[in-house]
Amino acid sequence: VDNFGVKYVGKKYADHIVGILKQHYTAVSEDWKGALYCGVTLDWNYNKRHVDISMPGYIQKVLQRYNHPHPTKPQHSPYPATPRKYRKDAQKPLPLDDTQRLDAEGIKRVQQIVGGTLYYGRAV
Repeated sequence: VDNFGVKYVGKKYADHIVGILKQHYTAVSEDWKGALYCGVTLDWNYNKRHVDISMPGYIQKVLQRYNHPHPTKPQHSPYPATPRKYRKDAQKPLPLDDTQRLDAEGIKRVQQIVGGTLYYGRAV
């Protein structure tokens, strides 16, 4: 088990659990603030009764892992917007897609990138 949290009523009971774990396992660490859990940073606000979650630097690591080039100018869309068409031009069918199919390696790469960003989206 990598990470787990324990809700406790008295500090002596929590200390007892930590002591038992340290007797049987060598790599036991404690975080009494509860600020990090499974790679997710937790910022507790007990007065307002909420918690803010974040994963600082995660997206930068994903971009670096897949060698995503930094754009020279801001890009707010993954592709250029199609020009608007009005009247009879709007009724014309879309042109056929002649994009090459991805090979097995390309499909695997897309799955890895989407999986990495989907993990972030679900965790945060």
